[in-house]
Amino acid sequence: MAAKLPGNLVLALASTLAALALLELGSYAFGVFDGPLQQLQLGQLKVYGSYDPLLFWSLRPGAAAPGLGLQINEHGLRGPELTPKQPGELRILSLGESSTFAAELSYAEAYSALVEQGLIQTVPERRVRVLNAGVPGYSLFQGVQYLLHRSPDLEPDVVLLYFGYNDFLPVAYLGQRTGSSDLGEGLNDWELYDLRRTLLGRLGSWLMQHSNLYRGVIQRRTRRDAPGVRRESTRPRVPPIHRERLLDLALEYTQQVGIQLVVVIPVYRNFDAHVELLRGWVERNGVVAVDLPERLEHALRGSRSDFFPDRIHPSPAGHRLIAEEIVETLSPLIR
Repeated sequence: MAAKLPGNLVLALASTLAALALLELGSYAFGVFDGPLQQLQLGQLKVYGSYDPLLFWSLRPGAAAPGLGLQINEHGLRGPELTPKQPGELRILSLGESSTFAAELSYAEAYSALVEQGLIQTVPERRVRVLNAGVPGYSLFQGVQYLLHRSPDLEPDVVLLYFGYNDFLPVAYLGQRTGSSDLGEGLNDWELYDLRRTLLGRLGSWLMQHSNLYRGVIQRRTRRDAPGVRRESTRPRVPPIHRERLLDLALEYTQQVGIQLVVVIPVYRNFDAHVELLRGWVERNGVVAVDLPERLEHALRGSRSDFFPDRIHPSPAGHRLIAEEIVETLSPLIR
């Protein structure tokens, strides 16, 4: 009887694997699942939904909607494809959230493209290229991780950081968006990142990347739990101590590799909880900043609805104001 035990175990294991393989193949009958990520969908275009083990989610390379002026290039950036960096070319990496991505606007109306055009006009002797690396829903944590791990391939000379509102969203938002398991429920950005470096976390990441069945299960579970998601309002995605550490990491990295760091303090219609910490940090560290709430105070004194159609996102007029202030700051730096 004992001699038969290994054979029985092998048979049971083989049967289990065969059953899982059949379920995996069968899952494709219901379509290719994207996992739990909330889609940014314009017409028939799904802009993102790609699981990213490092950044939680990222833009889907190759997505395009020419009629909407929206294109995601092979590097996962909004805008046209990149050509190899030319001698003398100055590259500015514009990191940010949905305000930077500007989903409802054409590429040319977003402040990153306007900054490029403005610098070309004010500093004609320099060949300038601004890369729009904004991703809806991104926090400062995701932006700094992008800077540390993804930006070297893009060879930037200047980096703009535009992050604020998403840092203050509750951790439940992150859990719902990423489909975190019970093991990762209630974690903030940095805690979830550390969890995914563990053995169990790496296994979950591998399954999310390679198993359509697993993605479907997670997607279904996330949708089921979404109406009753726990709103841990006392736990933000990026608490103040993490914001300080992340800014320190960004400064340390850019100084090491010779990149000019510029912190853009975002402006929103009626949210300013992010401002005090950013102002204090740039002042203590002597970092170049574009303080939009301060610099645009007079321009926005009237009806802010002209510049913010909703609570967060700038209108075309708002993007023009933001671009003008960034150009004014950058021009003497790069001239």
